[in-house]
Amino acid sequence: MLFRNSVLLLCASSAIAFQPMAFAPSRNAVARPSTSLNIVVDKTGVLEKIKQIIVAEDYPAENAKFDALVKSTFPGAMSNKDLETKVVEILAKKGFEGENTLLATSLCFDELARRL
Repeated sequence: MLFRNSVLLLCASSAIAFQPMAFAPSRNAVARPSTSLNIVVDKTGVLEKIKQIIVAEDYPAENAKFDALVKSTFPGAMSNKDLETKVVEILAKKGFEGENTLLATSLCFDELARRL
């Protein structure tokens, strides 16, 4: 008798699970906020934008002494301006532009403490 009741209960719960409303959203569910980033694509090309940023007044000034020290210790080291321009140029040649790219970077100041 116990087995029979267990089978009956299992069948009933299975039938309920396949009802159209079984997996429907709850009527009293709280609306979730949108996860959209709302990114607005700029008409200015990325390379042009970087060049504008580099010449802006609020762009950090280069520290000639520090750059000389870094370049003497690490031959071939690049300044931030050179790095920014070169990275954007290379990525643009490969088809990465503002419309299809989102940049995330990790700032780690325990290596070379250049201003970014």
